[in-house]
Amino acid sequence: MKEQDLAAFICFHMDQHNSEYIAGCDERIAYISGFSGSNGCCVVTADHAKMWTDSRYYLAAAKQLEAGWEMEKMESTNMWFDWVVETIKEGKVGIDFTQYPSASVAARKTLFEGKGLKLENVANLVDTVWGDDRPARPKNNVMILDIKYTGEETLSKYDRVAEKCDGKPLLVTTLDDIAWLLNLRGTDISYNPVFFSYLLFDPIEKSCNLYIDAEKVESVKEYLASIKVTVKSYDAIDEDLKAIAAKEGGKVNVHASTCNGHLTNLVGDASIVCKDNPI
Repeated sequence: MKEQDLAAFICFHMDQHNSEYIAGCDERIAYISGFSGSNGCCVVTADHAKMWTDSRYYLAAAKQLEAGWEMEKMESTNMWFDWVVETIKEGKVGIDFTQYPSASVAARKTLFEGKGLKLENVANLVDTVWGDDRPARPKNNVMILDIKYTGEETLSKYDRVAEKCDGKPLLVTTLDDIAWLLNLRGTDISYNPVFFSYLLFDPIEKSCNLYIDAEKVESVKEYLASIKVTVKSYDAIDEDLKAIAAKEGGKVNVHASTCNGHLTNLVGDASIVCKDNPI
């Protein structure tokens, strides 16, 4: 924090896909504070280490938080961002925008700037401290879910989703939505049938780019070809969004309440903000 001249760093119990339940590689709050619940927000300053959670976890948090941490209640009127503007009078507040929805980034930016603070997108400081001990992102195989369980073929779902896209590509970042649309399932997050990926849906061609580690879908390549899916590397989403934004007239539908702030920033003025999730 001192190296980056940050007055505070905020860490959330989230991943790049706005998931409530997360993989071990994203359990940053557990790593820095000891708290293992599914809802939490940590605020670290030079003098304070506070962790907000909801009423499901008050007892657990009181037992799990390591020395030096203070628990705060989300049900109170003093949320983490209220505490920040009351306590920090000037300087930069750092957030890893990949871990926070773009709509929330915009709301916090407005609040902080109105109080003389600057919200800054920073590399996740917890990952820096965690280093080589941080678990790798899971790369478990993806499987096809039979039509007798899904009730609808993927190509039929394409038709319905395309009706809501006004002819512009749709960026899908939530893992359950991707699994639903493609009739695929995974095991990357315990007790959740999802797999790490992003998706760009073309409503004109009724086709998709699926951004995923290729080895995870090796056994379902023929199926993916049959539903017009092109496999690209997980990290290639950044460059493809930049390319869309750079095109004259380029646009992409983005659900700001779920898409992380980093990806939305890449799209910039090319984004069409969807109030409701088209899927």
